[in-house]
Amino acid sequence: MTEADRSIYLAPGEAPPHRTVQSKRFITKVMFMAAVMRPVFAEDGSLIFDGKLGMWPFTERVPAKKSSRNRPAGTLITKAVNVGRREQRAMLIDNVIPAIKMKCPAFLKGVPLIIQQDGARCHVEPNDPAILAACRADGWDICIEMQPPNSPDTNILDLGYFCSIQALQYEESPNSIDELNECTIASYQNLQPETLEDTFVSLQKVMECIIQDLGNNNYKRPHIGKSKLRKAGLLLKNYKCDMSIYLVVGLGVEGEQSYEEEIPVRFQLNMFRGKSKNTFSNKLKEDLIQWFGPVQYADASEEYLGTLQKIAAVTGVKTAVDVKVPVKMYCSAIVSDLATISGDMKPLKDI
Repeated sequence: MTEADRSIYLAPGEAPPHRTVQSKRFITKVMFMAAVMRPVFAEDGSLIFDGKLGMWPFTERVPAKKSSRNRPAGTLITKAVNVGRREQRAMLIDNVIPAIKMKCPAFLKGVPLIIQQDGARCHVEPNDPAILAACRADGWDICIEMQPPNSPDTNILDLGYFCSIQALQYEESPNSIDELNECTIASYQNLQPETLEDTFVSLQKVMECIIQDLGNNNYKRPHIGKSKLRKAGLLLKNYKCDMSIYLVVGLGVEGEQSYEEEIPVRFQLNMFRGKSKNTFSNKLKEDLIQWFGPVQYADASEEYLGTLQKIAAVTGVKTAVDVKVPVKMYCSAIVSDLATISGDMKPLKDI
């Protein structure tokens, strides 16, 4: 087996290998379906589930039409399958979804689970009736979603596993489809749960970079030293998005060069949620006056109005104060004090 383009280092006088493929259209290509989820660890760190659901090649066993020096006609051989939507649907129904139901810990049954697939045209639609029936059977709550366009780093396989098997083509030299299948599946089985867990942590930091880059993919992958943090026992399972990024991007402010600009911000005077719904937070109003002097009432510009309404929806309030504040001050002092006064801030949502 070979590939379309390959670089080879040759010693002086060494003859390059002879390639007999007529064109790259005749190079054998095999597609695989790989499925992973986040590993599950117990509180003491012991492994409950390694996160590996399975890897399956798109191949079939068919009888050979002609004899060769390797086998007579009629011998079953492995051939690659052209992958279309029908093959993708069959793979999900026959392999991926059953693997989820069989290998996932029992406590995940009934919990919403999402199968993310990339945007290839051959992939099934999320509302495919056969897929929906298979996902909801036996009391499971599974659904299909598409990967965000032009965002390969939001795919766990692209972000971690596929990078780890790039050297496989140089370490192994399979001569047949069967050998290629064995090498690829063996590399999948060798994937360590800790590596997979690190990839899910990296995904959270990647999402933060995407938010900071206003949905673009022009960023550098972040590095937080996960191995060192794990050895020190400091690696967290979930990381919170930096609130300054969360709010600055929500207000449409791009880059640190805008940090000193003053923008109109509507501070919603909080009505406490939960048991103290009817208690109005005068403390917040006093702090606003202390920070910025007498409160200036002004209409927020329409440019920010939609986002300000989303910020308002965090606490569900009845009175608003409009002030102009520097972005830098808004992202530092306000965030910590507002969170302290109002309790934990819930994720922004449309209203």
